Amino acid sequence: MLTVNKAIVLALTAVVAFAVWRYALPAEQQAAVQAGDAAVSVLDTRTDARFTVAEANLQLQVQSTGSYAGAAMPEGATLVRADSGAYCVQVGPPGTVTHLAGPGGSPVGGPC
Repeated sequence: MLTVNKAIVLALTAVVAFAVWRYALPAEQQAAVQAGDAAVSVLDTRTDARFTVAEANLQLQVQSTGSYAGAAMPEGATLVRADSGAYCVQVGPPGTVTHLAGPGGSPVGGPC
């Protein structure tokens, strides 16, 4: 009889452990997603800062010379094309490039 009680206690312990594990699993997955989102947010902040500096430099350039061509770009940003009416700035390593076509555009994924 004592062996049966031990078996029942062991089975109940296993069931409770499994239930706790299944309950905790979504929280672990959500924490992993939140950590990934935070990393992307940091990268987005750096990208946005580069575009902000690039746009300020482009405005100074067009006010000074009448053309966006030749504007200084922050580190990590490339002025892909520029003339008197438009420009395209690209930020990021190959594969994760974001660009801003302007004036008046918003950053979007992909190259110019």
